Amino acid sequence: MILQKVVDVIRDNLVVTFLSVALFAFVVSTIALAVENSDKRDEIIHLRAELNNRAEATTTVSPQEYSTTTTEVDVPTTTPSMETSPATTTTQAPTTTDAPLVDYRLPTHNIPKHYDLWLYPKLEEGTFEGRVIIDVETVAATNKIVLHRYLLDITDVKINPIDQVVGYGGFTFDNEKDFLIISTLSDLQPGKQTKVTIEFKGQMDNKIVGLYSSSYLNEETKERM
Repeated sequence: MILQKVVDVIRDNLVVTFLSVALFAFVVSTIALAVENSDKRDEIIHLRAELNNRAEATTTVSPQEYSTTTTEVDVPTTTPSMETSPATTTTQAPTTTDAPLVDYRLPTHNIPKHYDLWLYPKLEEGTFEGRVIIDVETVAATNKIVLHRYLLDITDVKINPIDQVVGYGGFTFDNEKDFLIISTLSDLQPGKQTKVTIEFKGQMDNKIVGLYSSSYLNEETKERM
């Protein structure tokens, strides 16, 4: 019984102690909350006062008045003249036609196959003479044999058709192309050959093409050789 009473007393004291502690904590919390609310209220009042001060410091600027002026400008008017300007005529320059190009190539009816050439220079006179025999093969029927004769004076021409009978028609010159044109009285036949003998002469001085003369100074005798 005594033990039970002791236990009851201790339990009653614990309940009282717990309630006392809880009450004390509630009181402390209430006081702290009141203090915090008071601080926040003071801060809000301070911020509101500062905003009011800034609002009063703001000035209102009245809009400027603008005036517009209109200036009348007299634009002179022009009356088109009824006079007509003199008509102009354009004269077109006459067109020129380019001259056709000269073809210096030989016709392809005949093909030279072989040359035998003799030259006889005359150094004292600065001239030369020569003779050439050309074996010509005909590849297309023609009555002409055309050769170059640049800077040559043709003195005689003979032809000797082989295995064919054609008459000799003489020779002429094409001075624009420097051609020697040998004519026959009938066509030379394809596959046949003709021997052409030409005698010629020319100058060796004052030129450096073809057969020409040259000299040098002998250092010992001082003579031009």
